[in-house]
Amino acid sequence: MLGPKINLKAIAPDRDLADYISVLCEQIIELDRDVHALLPEPEKAERILDDINERPVNSESPLLLDGYGVGIKDLYNVHGLPTRAGSHLPHQVFAGLEASSVTRLKAQGAIVLGKTVSTEFAYFQPGPTTNPLFPGHTPGGSSSGSAAAVAADICPIALGTQTIASVIRPAAYCGVIGFKPSLGRIPMDGVFPFAQSVDTIGYFAKELEEIISVSKVLIEDWNPEAASTAGLRFAVPSDEYLDQCEDVVRAHFNATIERLQDAGMHVVVTSMFHDIAEINNSHRLIIAREFAINHMKLFPQFDHLYAPQSIALYHTGSAVTDHDYRMNLAKMDAYRAHIDNFTTTHNISAWLSPATTSLPPEGLESTGNPLMSLPWTYCGMPSLCLPSGKSLSGLPHALQIVSAKNRDELLLYSVAPDLLRVICQ
Repeated sequence: MLGPKINLKAIAPDRDLADYISVLCEQIIELDRDVHALLPEPEKAERILDDINERPVNSESPLLLDGYGVGIKDLYNVHGLPTRAGSHLPHQVFAGLEASSVTRLKAQGAIVLGKTVSTEFAYFQPGPTTNPLFPGHTPGGSSSGSAAAVAADICPIALGTQTIASVIRPAAYCGVIGFKPSLGRIPMDGVFPFAQSVDTIGYFAKELEEIISVSKVLIEDWNPEAASTAGLRFAVPSDEYLDQCEDVVRAHFNATIERLQDAGMHVVVTSMFHDIAEINNSHRLIIAREFAINHMKLFPQFDHLYAPQSIALYHTGSAVTDHDYRMNLAKMDAYRAHIDNFTTTHNISAWLSPATTSLPPEGLESTGNPLMSLPWTYCGMPSLCLPSGKSLSGLPHALQIVSAKNRDELLLYSVAPDLLRVICQ
């Protein structure tokens, strides 16, 4: 295990920094041997050494992520590392300035340990990553490598992205914490897009404190004082939404809600997402259209390098008319206003739902079903995945907690600690 930090100050006086980094990289290779969370990088030790030598010095205040190793999903541009967006396309077509989110992490002392595997273009074609807890099962996607790297103790923090469920689902399947902030709170520059109307940067860790530390670094207007200390009130969506779950997941969720109520927490059942089929269809249409737009120049030249799932999505998106696209964008905006108004009017601190429709599916051919996260992503709301127990077979269950848009601080400082006290007993 690499531990939470790379402690450069603890290096023995008679030990060379380059030797220390070389041993670190050997540890990474060994931890990742069967997981395949990181992309191959022959000159990793040299790059990490260069990055360490360029780290901030003489900072006036302690660096929030001093010595933390991070994994970066292969959608982000990172200085010194090629980007391929999980595809077979030449890396030159993705070249650009380093993502500001990565630069911010480095400025606070984080050390990039490598690029993490992404599904192709963050859609449904899996990479080679396995679930480190259950090797015969999918790690989820599209941020497969990021979740697996944290679960396997390759790095304590990893960046991902979410367009449907690409942070929450792999976090749940790999038994770690995953956080998708509110839409728009972290700039997406330097990140190859899937669908700009919903794309959001997210991250993984094993500890809530580390999720908060990353939020302080990446969210420019982060304000801990925005977290409420008033009594918390929780809400559960409609049966139509929850009926998308398999029975074993629904039963565990119901039992979790009962535990929260027994602990004195106020939980109300609502009819929110009774029209979930319409939401699902609207979201799919929007992201398909925007995927096609983002690949308009690449696909004609490199279509032979695209996986069948990506080809099908491109053609689906290309067939969406301007009228249907605009109509569904308007529908999405209206739904965002509706749920925001409902959440505020009914004084709801957070929504609760299962993080996934199923336990981690067996096999690596699919990354699982994204429907539990879809409406929350559609609405641009901050979502947190917390491990909530294990099945009889030992597979992980997880709870998804969602607050009103731009109430990320409430979610992390007030809601999550209260829930953890109950579900971790």
